Amino acid sequence: MAKCGVQEEGKSSNIIYSMAIRAVQLEKISGESILDVGGGAGEFSNKLIKRGAEDVTLLDYAPSAQTEAVEQKQCDLNQRWPVESERYDRAFALE
Repeated sequence: MAKCGVQEEGKSSNIIYSMAIRAVQLEKISGESILDVGGGAGEFSNKLIKRGAEDVTLLDYAPSAQTEAVEQKQCDLNQRWPVESERYDRAFALE
């Protein structure tokens, strides 16, 4: 039985990633610190790094990114997040 609000696979569809990356392409994110809320397996976080983000932190109930380029923090997103909001230039939550 799935827990409410927890993605089973930790991934969004390619359509969601494409739309989000298209929006990011309109902005300059090079050198920025970004928070990826509910980032799961880290696919969008990795795309942000490839687009020039300097620092990406992934928050998720069960983070499972397969990269050391992204800092991962486990937390219940319905509770207080273990991050300093002043540290980040942007935050993304795709789904």
